[in-house]
Amino acid sequence: MFNKKIVYINAEIGCCAGIVGCAQAPAVIGANNPIIKQKTIAGVREENPQFKLANIDSIAGTLTELADLVYIHKKHSFPIVIGGDHSTGLG
Repeated sequence: MFNKKIVYINAEIGCCAGIVGCAQAPAVIGANNPIIKQKTIAGVREENPQFKLANIDSIAGTLTELADLVYIHKKHSFPIVIGGDHSTGLG
């Protein structure tokens, strides 16, 4: 039986999509769904959304932070990551 509480983690990352604004997807989804907004517990944001080799350390740091958040919360809840693009899967 599934008895863990579902929580949402926002991952405002859009460095791989090549589409301006996709990193804002978690905020848009939360704004339009009060249940998700209420159950959102944490989030990460990539401050330098340009995916270039020069930014790889920044991107890796953000994705490590995301992985740490998931790891912390998976012990007592079921975290669902809402991201802007497929780069959130690297976390």
